[in-house]
Amino acid sequence: MHLGRLKNEAFVKAYKQYGFSTITQLVDTACEDLKRKIAQERRAKWRESAHKEYVKSDPKYLWEGIDGEDFVSN
Repeated sequence: MHLGRLKNEAFVKAYKQYGFSTITQLVDTACEDLKRKIAQERRAKWRESAHKEYVKSDPKYLWEGIDGEDFVSN
């Protein structure tokens, strides 16, 4: 695998110190972590916008009861 010029080349070359048997495993793990972080940031932005929308909504809906199939006890 050719990664080109990296800012953290020393880190990548020390992959065995971090418990990886290949550089590919290190890169795969890094990519999965990056995808997870991006997804978390997107969810956080969505929650923030949903909260703002909720605050602006009609007070009738602010205190609506919670029920439905999402809240069925097991």
